[in-house]
Amino acid sequence: MNSFLDIFLMDFINTFMGISFLSLFFTSFVSFCIFTYKKMKNPKFFKQIDEKIEYKIVEILNFFLSSVTLFSYCVIRYFYFTKMDNVLDSLWILFGIIFANILFKMACILLKTNEKFNIIKNLFLRVIDNYVMIITITLSSSIIASQIPIVDISKFFGSSVSRFSLINLPFFLSSLFIVTSCISLICCHFYEKTEQEVKTNINEIFKVIFPLFVMVFVTVFYPLSYNLFMVISVGILSKYIAEKVSTYLNKRKINNKKSITVLSFLSPTSNIFFSSLIDLSIMVVLIFTCLNSTGFFGVTVASLGLISSTVLTSNVNIFDKQSEAYKYIAKTLVNVALFYIFFETLEFIYKTQIHINIFSNNVIIGLFTSIVLIMFNILKTINLAKYIQMSAKRTYIAVRTMIYIIMFVVCFYYLLPFINYELLGALVLGLILMTAFISILVINGIDVFENQDGKALHITPLLRNTILPLTNQITTIIIIVVVLLLPIIK
Repeated sequence: MNSFLDIFLMDFINTFMGISFLSLFFTSFVSFCIFTYKKMKNPKFFKQIDEKIEYKIVEILNFFLSSVTLFSYCVIRYFYFTKMDNVLDSLWILFGIIFANILFKMACILLKTNEKFNIIKNLFLRVIDNYVMIITITLSSSIIASQIPIVDISKFFGSSVSRFSLINLPFFLSSLFIVTSCISLICCHFYEKTEQEVKTNINEIFKVIFPLFVMVFVTVFYPLSYNLFMVISVGILSKYIAEKVSTYLNKRKINNKKSITVLSFLSPTSNIFFSSLIDLSIMVVLIFTCLNSTGFFGVTVASLGLISSTVLTSNVNIFDKQSEAYKYIAKTLVNVALFYIFFETLEFIYKTQIHINIFSNNVIIGLFTSIVLIMFNILKTINLAKYIQMSAKRTYIAVRTMIYIIMFVVCFYYLLPFINYELLGALVLGLILMTAFISILVINGIDVFENQDGKALHITPLLRNTILPLTNQITTIIIIVVVLLLPIIK
């Protein structure tokens, strides 16, 4: 077996990721040492946690997790994406990463921390969720590239583009976006003392210009067709539009002294639905554009464009309060593309083209089951928030949660002989649609209520940092489980 050094040096992409990993890890180590020195020099360093300390913690965490992500890309790509026979096995790695993050979030909910450190805990949760999202989208894109029929490769990308070029592209793009985003973080220090408005404008330029510059570079020096350049660029611009429009609408306040007090809730409610309508419309247009120009591979690659500056926005959005609805658009695009893998796997198993009757009993049962699962998740969220506010025993909450999980697994085991692909397909599709709608609606609702004077709720950090990411990751993990179980389902 080759050494890890050989893994890094096996080709240009791995060399780039290896050098970037070492550089970012060294940067995070130096930043951490400086931060630790300041703490040791000043014993009261953490007595008052201000925005500067929060920003520095997020910055160090971003550099460190960026290096870990690039290292994991090198290892995963070497073991799973150098041979076609091993590609689908990487779904197990994806399953493990998401499942570990779910367990981590649950542990953070149950972990009792000092009140003043809750802010730091929430920062950790948001940043870690960003990297789980980046890895999920990257691996999903490469997996889908391995499943594209030869006819579609020639149709969408031209005969000169090879399958392995498409498989390697998400790793290369994601690595470039991570590195340029980290460079943006370093550049932020050069104008740290400038006025806030100027600083905000420079950050906005970084979030758009850097990813587009990367796309021009990749298109020139990598065997990339121009329709792929188009969908990634559209993804980058869609992210910017969704972020700006949602931020404006969620912060909008309608002042009317003559309005009836009883109906005063209609103003923020209108903002929530209007903002969600715009976000869902952007998602629909993006999916339509990608499917018609690049197929399902373009859908996931466009989602890479949506999260192209996520490392930078981990810092900027947390403190500038920009909308994060684009993340849930990106997550939905990945779930839609994984749904494509579901059908590709089915057709591989049955050796025929699959047609599903949308009026069959199994499809109807599957759709309603997905609604029940989402409603159950919302109910658990409400109960969890209620128990936390009542300061209930965390052990009791953990035991209840474990009982529910065991009940779900047992029921699924006994229902497995009666499950077929029509029911599973409808279940997965229903979960994708319901999760997308609820996630975008809730994230906009959180932003609106946090911006209303005197209406910020204690539950909003829990919703933003734990419940919404968990809901989306559970949906993704169910899709992965369904794909992995297809060979044993009749």
